[in-house]
Amino acid sequence: MHGPPWGDTEELLACTVEQLQVVSSLLHHAWFKPPHPEPVPIQRPGQGGNGQQQVGELAEPPRMSSKDEIRAFFGGPGAKVVVSDS
Repeated sequence: MHGPPWGDTEELLACTVEQLQVVSSLLHHAWFKPPHPEPVPIQRPGQGGNGQQQVGELAEPPRMSSKDEIRAFFGGPGAKVVVSDS
């Protein structure tokens, strides 16, 4: 699947749709006779048809935030933030 990379919003929407499919399937099992609908996983970018990440398209590991980035996030230059190096 080619196209722009997914962000958090797209991933959250895909997970929501998949969970709604599961709920719909469970309710159908409880109230109706077979055949029941089965949830269909949504294909993510960078995955093959079986839901596994394709070889050669490994995700970059997350990097650690710098002390300056942490300080800026928690309140600017005067904030008292204790940052450990471990």
